[in-house]
Order: sequence, then structure tokens, then C-alpha cells
Amino acid sequence: MRKFLTIAGLICFMTVVSISVVMYSRNKTTFDEEVWRSSQHSDDWGSRQNIRLKMLSSLLKRYDLKRLTVQEVEDLLGRPSFIVQDKMYYYLGVKPSMGLDDEVYLILRIEEDKIVGIQHP
Repeated sequence: MRKFLTIAGLICFMTVVSISVVMYSRNKTTFDEEVWRSSQHSDDWGSRQNIRLKMLSSLLKRYDLKRLTVQEVEDLLGRPSFIVQDKMYYYLGVKPSMGLDDEVYLILRIEEDKIVGIQHP
């Protein structure tokens, strides 16, 4: 009986771990320059909904954006959604928040044509 309980517990544990891995991986996507550039508009729904938000982690691990110039960032990510003063805004998608959907952005702060700061959700 004890051996049965040990095996049943192990099976339950493995099931929980497997479900957690699947759920985590569904929310992450490897950064792809073409996909990023083609999904730049906030009205881009369907299978690409929030694709930039899902790629953000991979992008930031792969590229040290603070070391790039404005031109290098635009070569990589395309034109920003908009620029306000010394900040470039790249639309990432919609993130549910307290019953409301908030648009979220990757914000890159510029000084002397270089990226010096990064803000993201």
C-alpha cells in the first residue's frame, strides 16, 4: 500500500510540473525580427495578438538594447509606434488589468542618439 501511495504521489507531482511547463511556455515566444515588425499595430488581433509581449523576454535576453544606437534599434525592431521627447515607444500588446485591458509598451530612453534606459511591463 505504501509503495502504491508513493507512485501515485510521484505521478501527481509529475503531472503538476508538466502542466506548469506547458502553461509557462504558452506565454513565451522566441524573438523574431520579421514577426515583430509585421505586428506593430494595436488593432492586430487574431493569432498574433500580443505576440510582441510574448517575445519581449526573448528579445531582452538576446540583445542588450542599451548598447545600441537609435538607428540600430530601428534596424532591429522597425520604426517605433511613436516618439515623445526623448523616448521611443514600441507597442507590445494588451495586458488585462483589474478588469480592464491596458495597452503596454516597450519604452526606450534616448540620449545623444543612444539607448540609455529601458522600461517594460
